[in-house]
Amino acid sequence: MAADPRDDENELPTEYVRVVRWRLHQLVKAGVPYDDAVTIANDREQDYYVVIGMISHGCDPQLAAEIAR
Repeated sequence: MAADPRDDENELPTEYVRVVRWRLHQLVKAGVPYDDAVTIANDREQDYYVVIGMISHGCDPQLAAEIAR
């Protein structure tokens, strides 16, 4: 499993870490289960916008995460 972006709270976040945290927050807010959201948020090959788009068009968040994997 990918590293949780909250693990290094004491270090200044890099731009990548800030992006991962933002993506994670948005995915969880959209209803994606946390573990799936962490995986999707950390994966540079994963298109976050595809998952959010599926959810915004009525797809169940868990199903959207499964499709994206």
